Amino acid sequence: MSSYTGRWRCLFVPPNHLELCLKSHVVGPSSYPPLLEVAVPLYIPLTHPLLDLPQVAPVSIDSLIDKQEVLSFGYCNAQTRALYRFLHQASAGVEAHGAELGQYYRDRYPNLRPWIEYIILLRDLPPAIAPHRLPVHKQMLRDNFSRAVVFLALSSMKSQEPAACSIRAMSSDQVIATLRRALEVEFANLHHVCQASLNNIALIRNILIQVGGLRNDAQLDLLDIDSTYVHISEILSILMGGPQTTHRQTMTELIQQLSETRSFINLHVNEELIVNMTEKLELNFWVWVTNIPSDWTAGFSSQSWKSLRVLSNESLGLCHSLQEGHNAEKIFSVWAYLVRHTYPDARDSIQRSAGGIFSRACQSLQVQISLPQMTLDLMTMTCISRLFPTKGAKRSSHSSSINALDAMFRKSSTEDMSMTTNRLLASLHRVLIADDFSHRDPKLSHFISQIGLPNLMLELYDSHTDQYWAYRIRNHAPHSAAFGHIGLRVGDFPVKLSPLRQSPEEYSTMGIAYYADMVKAMRGVIGEKGTRRHLEDAGVTEDTEVAEGAESAGTSVLR
Repeated sequence: MSSYTGRWRCLFVPPNHLELCLKSHVVGPSSYPPLLEVAVPLYIPLTHPLLDLPQVAPVSIDSLIDKQEVLSFGYCNAQTRALYRFLHQASAGVEAHGAELGQYYRDRYPNLRPWIEYIILLRDLPPAIAPHRLPVHKQMLRDNFSRAVVFLALSSMKSQEPAACSIRAMSSDQVIATLRRALEVEFANLHHVCQASLNNIALIRNILIQVGGLRNDAQLDLLDIDSTYVHISEILSILMGGPQTTHRQTMTELIQQLSETRSFINLHVNEELIVNMTEKLELNFWVWVTNIPSDWTAGFSSQSWKSLRVLSNESLGLCHSLQEGHNAEKIFSVWAYLVRHTYPDARDSIQRSAGGIFSRACQSLQVQISLPQMTLDLMTMTCISRLFPTKGAKRSSHSSSINALDAMFRKSSTEDMSMTTNRLLASLHRVLIADDFSHRDPKLSHFISQIGLPNLMLELYDSHTDQYWAYRIRNHAPHSAAFGHIGLRVGDFPVKLSPLRQSPEEYSTMGIAYYADMVKAMRGVIGEKGTRRHLEDAGVTEDTEVAEGAESAGTSVLR
């Protein structure tokens, strides 16, 4: 066993020479009596009376058991008392020497890691009872950390909860003292836990770092990002004395609570403050999740949260506005379609709301001038129409998908829109990848391809649809302006179109490109078998070819 652990090393010393080791930390009696195990900084030279004995095993907790305690309390209780005496010594050392000594204990006593992590975190938290003259930077750390704890805890409590009333009246010192007590109780009960989760430690460490506290990468590595960032407010709520059953606050309710809170007494509490706090704490996904009904995500596994977070982050990468609250149900609907075979509960959870989601996406698409927003709206409509085909609805009687879309905008048509939305989406994708279109967007086209593009033979009026999207994108125009420009208000209207300019092999390989993009995007989320079923449902096969359809339709996109 190596005697080096981080910036400290394990050495041994006879008890009668201990006074000569001024800068060392006594770990406990070694398994090689009468020597004591001591942790010594690396810069201390190996001189008398220090001994380097790498073959000596770590301190045995059983060797610390008091025989009188065995008689009084029983062997198991006596063993627990011996364990906590050892940990008390470790805590005193970490308090005096810092987290580097904590790394010594992590390395040499891995079985005690849960207790060591609590000891290190408690040492690094702001003091609960601060000295009269605390340095300014430490005052700021204490206040910012306590506000973050209060903000997260209250966001999962009803305002009338006794714990919420208590938290609102707390000073910064009282907030930290309450959190400390909760962590100390968990620390004292770790011996009852078969397999301790250190997620809470990592979560609080991350909050501490974001407000300017000490960094500890070993604790950050314990963070389960995909699930913790969703439940962070619930965890803080329970630690601060809240009920086990949490309540997700709306933005208005949270603003009202925080404005009555002592920790926020000197701040103007509004939506901007909350957004700034969540961005500082790097909790964008948590904020986004608060816009989704809690019953939609009930029972989610870590893998489900992970795949949803991947799609959410991808939308954020396309455009920051896609993370706005009103888009949460749309992104969730797209995700529900992607995982419909591997996680059918996602589809079931939105079934009652599907009509409303479709209508809101439709209303947004009609007036939107933002390309990413139009894309998400149309993808949402397509996914909803695929997930929930309208039973008994007649097939669209309009000659083109643009006419059908216009009728839906004007008359709230009840016709089956699945074919229409599929053609509209395929058209938008064609425009976004066209070589001769100045606003082509490969990222958005890839985002579209994730839900699968059907293998449809191109029709004459699909050229009008391409022109429609090109006009809206190029001129930042709503539906009415683009539809009027194309001239398809009623029936057929001849429009002369310039020839489509694509790469020579663009259409001959388009079907294969769709297939490859979709497979790559979906395999990581729904697996090989789920991917094949997904592509079959969308009408895409490995031998997809659309070259003949493209040539016969003569579609085009204006510059």
